[in-house]
Amino acid sequence: MAVREPAPKDLLTRFSHPLWEPLRLEDLKPEWIVKGQHRGYDGMAIELTHRATGLVMGSNRLPDTTTVFVLRLPRKYKVWYLPADRITPGRQVCVDDKCVYAAALGQQPRVRDWRRWLDVAADAADEAVQNEGRRPAPASAADPFGDPAPDEPSWPLRRALDAVLDDGGACTEPSASQVPGLAHSA
Repeated sequence: MAVREPAPKDLLTRFSHPLWEPLRLEDLKPEWIVKGQHRGYDGMAIELTHRATGLVMGSNRLPDTTTVFVLRLPRKYKVWYLPADRITPGRQVCVDDKCVYAAALGQQPRVRDWRRWLDVAADAADEAVQNEGRRPAPASAADPFGDPAPDEPSWPLRRALDAVLDDGGACTEPSASQVPGLAHSA
């Protein structure tokens, strides 16, 4: 049985390009972690207190909390790839060189819902592993997200959020009606 434990002081520095970087979260503080395994992947849930910038938190920038589910990939690889459609306004899923991250910004799923979130992360990990070595076609007018450069991690999150928010390429603070599921309730 998994047990909640205090987060190590250096926890956030252990990740190369975690989900909270492209989301531009500030004042990060991991409250606790729960370690475990799911579908053959080692992983953890991280309860992360933060301030969001440029997405939906409004001008008062109140602290918020997000539970991030992290699964370690079977090996370190510089260009794991997930297509941009894995990122939606209600769910953020991305990959760096050694982990898959899944979360819903500002949400803390109940423990009974963790299996669903771990399945989301494991499905993404399976997809990244299955697509290892396969590069998507270069960007075209039909595919505005394109392919990351060979030497950069696969981070379509920012571009996907820009497209979802339809703000011409800059993440700004949209109204709650523009981004259902990401609205901050005061």
